[in-house]
This record gives sequence, C-alpha cells and structure tokens, in this order.
Amino acid sequence: TSDAVNRMAEEAEDTGSLWIGTGEGLLRYHDHRVSRVGPQQAITGAVGVVCAAQGGGAWFVLKSRQVALLRDGRLSAWEFPATGPDDVLHQIQEASASNLLALARSGLYRLDLPLGSWTRLGPPDEPAWCYSMLSDSHDALWACSGSGLWRVVDGRWRLAVPSKTIGEPPEIVCQTRDGQLWLAVRGRGLHRLQGGQVVPFPELSWPAVSEVTDLLEDREGNLWVGTTEGLFRLQPRHLRVISRGNGLSSDNTLTVTEGHDGTVWVGSSAGISGIKDGQVTNLPPPDPALGRVFAMVICADRQDHLWSWASEGGLITFGGGGWSRRSLSAGTGNLGAPRGLYEDRQ
Repeated sequence: TSDAVNRMAEEAEDTGSLWIGTGEGLLRYHDHRVSRVGPQQAITGAVGVVCAAQGGGAWFVLKSRQVALLRDGRLSAWEFPATGPDDVLHQIQEASASNLLALARSGLYRLDLPLGSWTRLGPPDEPAWCYSMLSDSHDALWACSGSGLWRVVDGRWRLAVPSKTIGEPPEIVCQTRDGQLWLAVRGRGLHRLQGGQVVPFPELSWPAVSEVTDLLEDREGNLWVGTTEGLFRLQPRHLRVISRGNGLSSDNTLTVTEGHDGTVWVGSSAGISGIKDGQVTNLPPPDPALGRVFAMVICADRQDHLWSWASEGGLITFGGGGWSRRSLSAGTGNLGAPRGLYEDRQ
C-alpha cells in the first residue's frame, strides 16, 4: 500500500498483529501480510490515532472526532462533542472495560461506553491546549498542556512542572518499565523527570535543531525517539569496552570471574585487575620469590579472597593488600600449573 501511515499499535493479545492507521483507512499486519480492514463496515477516510483494545481488536479515531472500536468484525462508534474547529482527538487509551480516556485539544475526557456519555476530567486551565496524556504504572494520570505538566493527586489536578520553569511547554510524556518519566519539551529535546525536577537528557549525538515527535518503549526496553531529524534508539544496556585506555593492565584478557562483592576480576598477560563501580584497580605483583602470577587461573572465594597460581610459589591468595602462599596437603606432590580453580559449597 502507498497510504501515508499516521499511527501504529501492537495488538494487546500478543498475536503478533499490528494495527496501522493511514490516510486511506485502517490496515492490519498479521502473518507477514498487510490487509485492509473495515470496508464492509464502511470504514473510509483517514484513521489518525490507533490504540489496541484489551479484549481484542482496536480503538481508533475517524475523521478526527469519532472514536470507534472494531472487534470481531463489528464496529461501534461514539461522536466526540468538540468545542471548536481545532478541537480534535489526538490520543486515546483504554482505561477499563467500560471507560475510554481520550485527549483532545480542549482537555482530557472520559467516555462512558455503556452510557455513551463524555466527561471532561481536566486539566483546570481553560481554555486548555493539551498535547499528551499518560496513565502511569500506579494508575496516576498525567497530562501535558500549555501550562506545563499536570498530575492528578487524590482526585485533584496539580501542576507538577510549570512551563515557565523549563522555558517551553512539555508536549509528550512517556513512562518506561523502570518507572522513569520522559518528557519531550518543545524546541528543547528530550528530558527526564527526576525528584520533581526536569533534567535534560545529556546525549552528545542529539541533533541541536531536532523536535521530538513521538516516544515508544519496545518489549526489550529500548526507547525509540521520533524526531524531525530521524529516528533514535536509546538502549538501557550497551557494550562498553574496558581496555588499557581505561587502566586495565593489558588488553590481552585470559580469564574473567566475579567476586561476591560484585567485583569483576580480570586475568591478563600483564597481571590481574579488578573492576567495580566502573573503576579499574590493578593488583600489585607478588613478591619476586613467589615468581610470576599465572593469571589464566583466578578464583574469588566467599570471603572475597582472590586465588591464583604463581610460577614459583604455587597456590597463592591475595588479601590485606598483598599476596601470600598457601600450603598444599602433604603428599600432594608437584601438581604443575592448574587449568582452573573452583570453590565448592563446603
């Protein structure tokens, strides 16, 4: 299809389906095929906002002011009572089996499905110019308007972040699985809400002139950021290289183990290094009488002593700032350099 895509939503029932709102109607992607949905129900024209329905099917907005539910081949629709020509619906979210939240320019509304009635919930600034809403993991309501970021506390709307404190209105609010609230501030990029303060996201590669247009967290915890300068992906985990440039004794890594205090011990061709809280500490070499540490073999025990093997001293441990030799039982004989060390449960 050559239709312009307006919005997409993944089906709530985990069927692998994707609902797509386009300038020419509603599409569904399923089993690697795209099909047009709804001609038999006379779904024509632009489909703007799309939202997955918890019981299957999809919610969507028709003609900017009509909320519709398509489920099991049946179409139900409710007309939004707009207050003016610019009062269009641009976000919907299923609150329960009998209620739908809908955000228009004039505010946040609740649609009572059995009654078919609309109730304006807020925010209290009127005339409002609302941009985005969120029902967070604690079922608290948030809304972005020209006045700032609003939150409903104990049934009352409170201005959590006034626009004047950040220079421009927040236009998008999003929460990731770790509970972090993200804000897109007009003309100022991506921000985070931390301790009641809005903190700019310090990303060096962020285009200075870009506007954030959408935020989405996927199932792997990546935050996708749509901007006027391209699509960005923020990953919660990324590959970090630790080498001699970070203080490691050598780039030639031979073995890695973890201590009970969380220290990662690295044996290399130049010795043994510990990494904790992002800091690298290189252990001093043993006394010359013990010979050279055989760093291919290291083990951290429950008391956080580090065990290894020395060319002249045999089995050695590090503790108290230095290395010491450990005696083997009589009759053990010359074992030679071991290939591994392991502490059992006894």
